[in-house]
Amino acid sequence: MATLSDTIKPNKTYLEAVLRTALLGKTEDEYVDFFLSGLRGRLLKNPRLYRSYGPYWPEIKKLLLERGYGNFGRLVDRDVRKIYRYDRPALTLIAATLYSQERFDNGQIYSAWHLLPVPEEVDDQDYEFESYDLEVEALAQAGEKT
Repeated sequence: MATLSDTIKPNKTYLEAVLRTALLGKTEDEYVDFFLSGLRGRLLKNPRLYRSYGPYWPEIKKLLLERGYGNFGRLVDRDVRKIYRYDRPALTLIAATLYSQERFDNGQIYSAWHLLPVPEEVDDQDYEFESYDLEVEALAQAGEKT
């Protein structure tokens, strides 16, 4: 039976190539701040968008907190975060963006359930992952009541 650690993530070399295109003259640090600032605005309007980032959400939430873009609670799933992050925040955000875009393209942007691919030699079925952040879900519910 597969675990989250067994899931297939994008190759770092591929992500670096995509990042070079995404930077548009910015430094990686500027890109990260630009991304997080924009994401914060979208999440404040529609908190359930966090689900589209699946297992990348804990690292994104940590980056939001570290960079002063809070408002989404303070609890971060450290176990998932350790697995779904890269050594540079910009690479994590690129991987998360690609993942979220795929979810959008498949009409699954608000679904909390994710099927993450694993190598065939590990399991013949994808790994089921639930993206659930209690603090952000509470924000979403509070927004529905207003």
